[in-house]
Amino acid sequence: MSREPDRGKPLRLGFLRTAVGERGEGPKSTAENLAPPLAVNDNIHISKYDHIQMEMTMSLDRSVLAFAGIMVLLSVVLTAFVSPLFVWLTVFVGLNLLQSAFTGFCPAAIIFRKLGVKPGSAF
Repeated sequence: MSREPDRGKPLRLGFLRTAVGERGEGPKSTAENLAPPLAVNDNIHISKYDHIQMEMTMSLDRSVLAFAGIMVLLSVVLTAFVSPLFVWLTVFVGLNLLQSAFTGFCPAAIIFRKLGVKPGSAF
């Protein structure tokens, strides 16, 4: 089996179509190169735009990182406006992130998993 690229198939690069036209046509203009614009009421078929696939669900890893970020920001606001003792919440979140990086154990991940969040690669 050859590892040479198949020159007969057009390349799919992001939102651009192939820059070179069909056999012997030469390069296309930039306007022809762009994918067609979508109207508000267009039904998007993934098979037609399979190079623009994107998953919109949060994985467990991203959920834990988002939760940790929210807790750090919340603890900074509480430290500034309520009591300086809330800085210990920031310390707790930071230490928990550090230990979960080395051990793979995260209490927030356990809670999110029980809530039905899709598993990620780390937790």
